[in-house]
Amino acid sequence: MAAFLASVFNKTTGTVCGAVRWAFFPKNVDPGEFYKKNKFTDTEADAAQEYLEWCSFAYKDEADIPEGWKLIDIKGDDTQAIVGKSRDGKTAIVAFRGTESTRDCLKDVSIHLSSSEYFPGKVHFGFLNGHLKSYDAVTKEFLSIIDSNTTRSVVTGHSLGGALATLYSYRIHKDEQFLKKQKDLGKDLQFDIASFGSPRVGDFDFCNAYDESIGNRYLRWVHETDIVTRYPLTGMGIIIPNYYHCGIQHYMSTHNDVYVATKTGCKKSTLFFCAEWLDNASAHSIFTSFVDHKCCSYKKGIEACRLTANPDTQSA
Repeated sequence: MAAFLASVFNKTTGTVCGAVRWAFFPKNVDPGEFYKKNKFTDTEADAAQEYLEWCSFAYKDEADIPEGWKLIDIKGDDTQAIVGKSRDGKTAIVAFRGTESTRDCLKDVSIHLSSSEYFPGKVHFGFLNGHLKSYDAVTKEFLSIIDSNTTRSVVTGHSLGGALATLYSYRIHKDEQFLKKQKDLGKDLQFDIASFGSPRVGDFDFCNAYDESIGNRYLRWVHETDIVTRYPLTGMGIIIPNYYHCGIQHYMSTHNDVYVATKTGCKKSTLFFCAEWLDNASAHSIFTSFVDHKCCSYKKGIEACRLTANPDTQSA
């Protein structure tokens, strides 16, 4: 009975979404001047999959993490991160875990904006709280693995982990300890940030300052209709605080194309993304937005968007 009711619900909502799409949107919707359409080269896709693999490590229990990696689990808060080095030993990595517990969910829904001495503007209270409780422990481990062989540092995360990675990357790249470590080694490390399915993190002032500082180093991946990337809402004014995105968005569309932002920040076409969501909901299910958020969905999406992808393996 449950399966039957779910089927009826999906068909009904799919029909409604399809009707709205047909009635109010043109057949072909262009994402606008802020995006260029392309495919991932093998190099870009391989790099994205490597970032995603590091993100997946953060979800593992301590007994299951790869050798040489260190799990940081903040007791009483459930913020979790993993620190380690790439296979060639040249990249030092911090990866934050996404939502997995009740405490994580409470962070997600604490959406009022809050000020902090460490950030310009205002940021999401729940994400800030997780950041403040984990920063010292994560930084201690992160700095300990940077040595003479290190040429690059990466901060990454999926879902809530992407939000924590955004805050951590802004603070660590200015941290005197991090700068001194590089000075002592006589080198400037390449500094990269990547997130998958990250929610919005702060207000306009925070995001603008972030983008002016390191926004061009931040690659923010969004897979199809992933609902978390639309949270918290923006443009709601007094009802809900105005939130914005940072970095350079890489949007993997329902048609296996990649739309790369030509500018940092929240440069998007609302019409385009609404049309994409309605297309997907009418063809599959309104719940696809939650499925699109999973790590495994991002993995499949990246492969489907490869320039060399086999058409038979691409997603619908």
